[in-house]
Amino acid sequence: PVTLGLKALLDVFVKHRLEVVKRRSEFRRKKAQDRLHLVDGLLIAILDIDKIIKLIRASEDTATARTGLMKTFKLSELQANHILEMPLRRLTKFSKLELQKEQKELQAIIADLTEILTSSKRLKKVVAQELNDMADLYGDDRRSDLISDDEIISAASSAPMEVEDDPCYVIMSTSGLLARTSSLAPLEIGKKRVNHDAIRSVVKSSARGEIGLVTSAGRVLRLSVIGLPALPENANLTAAGGGAIKEFLTLPKDEKPLALMNLADSNSTLVVFTASGQIKRVNHDVPASAKDWNILKLDNQDSLVGAIQSTDDSGNAILITSDAQLLHFPANTVRGTGRQAGCVAGIKLAKGAKVIYGSVINPDLDPVVATVAGKDEANATSIKVSQLSEFPAKGRATGGVRCHKFLAGEKVLVTAAAGSAPIHAATGTGGFVDVPAKLAKRDAAGTKLAKAVSAVNSKPTFN
Repeated sequence: PVTLGLKALLDVFVKHRLEVVKRRSEFRRKKAQDRLHLVDGLLIAILDIDKIIKLIRASEDTATARTGLMKTFKLSELQANHILEMPLRRLTKFSKLELQKEQKELQAIIADLTEILTSSKRLKKVVAQELNDMADLYGDDRRSDLISDDEIISAASSAPMEVEDDPCYVIMSTSGLLARTSSLAPLEIGKKRVNHDAIRSVVKSSARGEIGLVTSAGRVLRLSVIGLPALPENANLTAAGGGAIKEFLTLPKDEKPLALMNLADSNSTLVVFTASGQIKRVNHDVPASAKDWNILKLDNQDSLVGAIQSTDDSGNAILITSDAQLLHFPANTVRGTGRQAGCVAGIKLAKGAKVIYGSVINPDLDPVVATVAGKDEANATSIKVSQLSEFPAKGRATGGVRCHKFLAGEKVLVTAAAGSAPIHAATGTGGFVDVPAKLAKRDAAGTKLAKAVSAVNSKPTFN
């Protein structure tokens, strides 16, 4: 037995995980190689299945048939035995296309596992990803409090329990940081480029209040404000210095945070937009003691892509799709319903398209539209900003109008946003990205990006 410090203990654990993943990869590669060897033999056999059957029937015994198969078709002993042990009815039902598909899949698996075994960088990356997945799945808040001589400090926050219930704002960045601040000083774009300056959502609350986090799964999760990091007074509107959402709430890997809502505003409604092009206005209904609750029932494979809390039914609902269609119409055409009610049609989608952005904006504030295009959802290549007034309003459940001309190699819109200027853009980690100062026509191509944009957002609005 050895007594270890924390660093040494973690070092031992990481080495153990590296060894486990390495041995597991070796085992899986061997299984895939063995199966590929048999599939290769079956592909040879079905090319001349009649000759295979005739040879087997003409053989006096198994050994003769095995030798004949190996000699005639240049099969290994394992491949020949596999064919001989298989009932003829199964052998004749094999599809060449299915076997070729399995062959390609096995070759890809073997190549991937070989890379893990031959590249220490890839091996460490796999271990790190698995540890992150376990933390996301099983990580939760500390159940005990940290106690000092004169106060109790919550494990989820460094804020003392004596914090006054003063008014504050809670902000969420596009990179998933949460923070509270006593004032909303403007972000000085161009003078000071601050990470995490793309703010996704802002909501009024108080230091001891509670807010809701709306997710892509159609849930609202209750969150205590006092546990959030407090930003310095009169600081720029940025979540730099905030805490990651996973420090306060546990979300499944495929569930994304969309917006914040004020749980105390009983006169408000929540307008939500789905990837399938539907829209719903949810009446304020907050269960008294629930930690989370559903605000609508989503079909399989569908998800929310936008949510915004509204104090009235004014403004225009706007939806932007992956194939660069934009539709906006009066938000009052969607009436409020309960949590159990269904959605209504928002935009008519082309085959293979989906909604990537949905919100409600005030058309009187001269809003702009930002669209980011790329060859796929993970590779943004150009950005464009246009006046919303360039796009004619159309009725709900119609197809909208074209809002971005794709450059060579571009196929989809990666992300989009609409609202009051200025438009902020950020990388996946919150890094500042320049946005074109010149406004483009509604169906123009974008300006090529120097950095990959993960999110764009307009000047933050709040209730």
